[in-house]
Amino acid sequence: MTHELRALPSGLSSDGISCGVDGGQKDLAGVLAGRVGRLFEAAAVGVMVSGTDARLRLVATAGEQAGLQDLFELQADGPCLDSYRSQMPVLNVDVGAVNNWVAFSARAIGLGIRATLVLPLVLGDTSLGTASVLATRAVSFTDGNIQLAEALVELAAIGMHQASRAQQGWLRSEQLQGALQSRVVIEQAKGMLAQSSGLSVDQAFDGLRRYARTHRLKLSWLAGEVVSRSVLPETLLNPLYGPTRRLRRGARDQ
Repeated sequence: MTHELRALPSGLSSDGISCGVDGGQKDLAGVLAGRVGRLFEAAAVGVMVSGTDARLRLVATAGEQAGLQDLFELQADGPCLDSYRSQMPVLNVDVGAVNNWVAFSARAIGLGIRATLVLPLVLGDTSLGTASVLATRAVSFTDGNIQLAEALVELAAIGMHQASRAQQGWLRSEQLQGALQSRVVIEQAKGMLAQSSGLSVDQAFDGLRRYARTHRLKLSWLAGEVVSRSVLPETLLNPLYGPTRRLRRGARDQ
């Protein structure tokens, strides 16, 4: 899946913004935080991304004022949650004047924060996260700077979506390879157990599966132990079937 990236306003470079698939979501968020931070006289900029549980998590910051990370991650109320849920920008030049930000406003004012700007990371109808600017004053929150920041955020949202899809594809590939490898090992163990005991393959597999269940072992791990001969066939099969002819003969031959 590809997206056509819109041109940024004149004078604003897109270097590093459209390479989300290679850099990953965290790297891209770091680029975004740095670029947005340079547009505003901000105490800090934070980029938050939604996880599978729909909770926002701080993945990148710009700025050095101490104590602001907790403010970004505040989940009780505040502009980040409002912007994420509404998918709309939230601009506020007087934090103390917002009545429904009780926890956020109290903490922000204590840290000297007076103005906030939060831009949603949105792709289509999906909320991906937010980019938040915290400032001690709102003088740099001009229409021109806000438009430039919105352009950066839009590109970042596309890149983050692509990065997420690439990561999911990689994970699915890894999971598939792991499942196939486990299947191969289990088939090998079934064959070895059947050959050494004279039982059918289905009986051998039933013995393997029951032993794993009884001892709370992962089936693929137990199969690997059988293949490596760390677990002997009679250990698995005798409790279920008793000593079979081949297993008894093998014991006498040792």
